[in-house]
Amino acid sequence: MNFKGTGSKSISLLPSGSTDFLRGLAIKFFGLILLAFAILGTISLVSYDAADPNFNHATDAAASNWLGVIGAHTADLLLQTIGLGSIGLLLGLVAWAWRITTRQGLKWGWIHVALMPFAISFLSATLSSFPVPENWPLNASFGGIVGEVIYNNLMVMFQRIGLAVPAVILASVLGTIAAILLILSYALPLQEWLAMGLGVALGGRAIWRGASAVKGLKYKGSSSDDEDVLDLGSQQDENAAPEKPARKRKAKVKTSPVAEPVKEPRIEARATTVKAGKRVAAEKQAALDLGPSDVYQLP
Repeated sequence: MNFKGTGSKSISLLPSGSTDFLRGLAIKFFGLILLAFAILGTISLVSYDAADPNFNHATDAAASNWLGVIGAHTADLLLQTIGLGSIGLLLGLVAWAWRITTRQGLKWGWIHVALMPFAISFLSATLSSFPVPENWPLNASFGGIVGEVIYNNLMVMFQRIGLAVPAVILASVLGTIAAILLILSYALPLQEWLAMGLGVALGGRAIWRGASAVKGLKYKGSSSDDEDVLDLGSQQDENAAPEKPARKRKAKVKTSPVAEPVKEPRIEARATTVKAGKRVAAEKQAALDLGPSDVYQLP
């Protein structure tokens, strides 16, 4: 806040440099608001359901959109008007938010903002040249009402002139114009486009490596399952009754007959009786005659 004094100088109640700081803070806040709109718009488009209550479908059922009734109406409005061209609009909001929050700003100012509607219109017209599948939930084409009007009017104009322009050539021309206008409206310099391309390439390479790693893990898992099956088969064979091993026939070894020892005739010793001498026979005591031994006799 500034107050003018009696002199030519103004008196500021805030310290020096605070004005620039608050201005920069407000600019960053505005960039964050743009980023928030881009995120909310993406969420509403991703969760779009044609059966939700919207401008073309009145129902008492609850909205299945992640942002509720507001998200359902927003997504239906974007798809009905510019179709899938709303993706280009959301990317433009993200690019502007990046430029504003990083204090780089928009080089050409409001010219970038003025080019955005034309870029989205040509993008929608390009998308309207593609055939619509049967499961497309809207009556309009991929480019919405805006894309259909531009594309159909161009085809009718060329027919009135007498030029039979093929649809492929017209779509290519419209797509080229849309790409040029989008690049100019995003306000991104060449260095940032190269950095974004490098980031996309690195991200794609990382995704490819991750997918390859997951595929390798699945292959290893399937091979280990096969090994388990083989192991189970071998265990079943082990649990089965073991077969008796075939008896090995011993080879007969021819042995030479053992000669029996020859028994030698034994020489019997002569039995010799020692005769007592006469002196021994004379001194020998005579036995007493006690009668029959089986009759007891008193003394």
